[in-house]
Amino acid sequence: MLGLFRPAAPPAACEYGLADGSRALLRRLRPDDAERLRTGYILLSEESRRLRFFDQASEPQLDFLDRLDGKDHVGWGALDAKAPDGVFMGIARYVRTAPRLDCAEVALTVLDPYQSRGVRILLHACLHRCAASNRVRRFFYDVSEDNPRFLHHLRDLGAKRGPTERHVVRLELPVYGKSSRVPRDTPAGRRFHAVMCGLERARAVAA
Repeated sequence: MLGLFRPAAPPAACEYGLADGSRALLRRLRPDDAERLRTGYILLSEESRRLRFFDQASEPQLDFLDRLDGKDHVGWGALDAKAPDGVFMGIARYVRTAPRLDCAEVALTVLDPYQSRGVRILLHACLHRCAASNRVRRFFYDVSEDNPRFLHHLRDLGAKRGPTERHVVRLELPVYGKSSRVPRDTPAGRRFHAVMCGLERARAVAA
């Protein structure tokens, strides 16, 4: 019976208005997105690559696209709604750490021109809704110590800081499947709550 009350995932594709007035087309990643992701990787600045991939990647690893199953391995991308054939403004994924466990690892990447425009928080909120619908209860993040903005964002959402290894901080955050569950006692929490509310009202579009 409890499964009947699980939050619903967002539509497979929907549009969302960003704070600057532009609109993002939010949709699930799929295998034919490989070339878009290669192009996006090339467009990332060296600093953004370092903060996202640390020192581990010299080229994008895209074999994950064939393993996306919409449940244990979930990926979303945000496109400019006015240029849906272009590169992704950003992408986000979670991977369940092991079968039947209630926790997952999260990764988010946003191209430099779209940072500070609400793309990251939109993708992040989308992952939370999807995870809750798939019985994931906890998210884990590995964040560079040189990325204080995202560290602060996660802490304001209620993340607990874990160990630090080689300047990478481990954080754990509850999955917020509904806007009503998001803490709103910080600016980051209030922004996240507002985005979650918007996603709950989002209607499906073709993409």
